[in-house]
Amino acid sequence: MVAALEADHLVAGYRRGRRHHPIVSADHLGAAAGELTLVVGRNGAGKSTLLRTLTGTLPPLDGAVHLGGDVLDDLDRHERARRLAVVLTDHVDAGLLSVLD
Repeated sequence: MVAALEADHLVAGYRRGRRHHPIVSADHLGAAAGELTLVVGRNGAGKSTLLRTLTGTLPPLDGAVHLGGDVLDDLDRHERARRLAVVLTDHVDAGLLSVLD
């Protein structure tokens, strides 16, 4: 099966100034369309960092992510949103919204 989402020579992590802080690296990752793919690891292992990088929310420190054969960074945000969605478990600050709002 052809991978819908692929990453080659990926390094995911954070940049602080000129310094890179790699968290996760992989030579090749692939997730096929229509299949369930799991990311499992202990707290702080880099699962969310990896998912943010694979979805383009966080730029990779190295390597490339491909969505359906297209380089993810080359897609504008509307096309990326049309073709890809992710739900992470971050806390969402709703501000001062009432239940009715």
